[in-house]
Amino acid sequence: TFAHMRVEGTPHSWTDAQDAWNEGRMDRWPDAKHPWSMGYFQRADIPFQFALAETFTLCDAYHCAT
Repeated sequence: TFAHMRVEGTPHSWTDAQDAWNEGRMDRWPDAKHPWSMGYFQRADIPFQFALAETFTLCDAYHCAT
């Protein structure tokens, strides 16, 4: 529902950005930007985006923590 998309923003200070970055490992976002760093949506919440994801390639050259 639309209510899922109306959440508070994450912190944007230098300190929490460095914590999330973790010397390039990029693996501390949920801890450093808690509690709104990640969200999960169902098809009913965002049907247009689901249709795009099923039709086109997503995250081409996307880099994430291992």
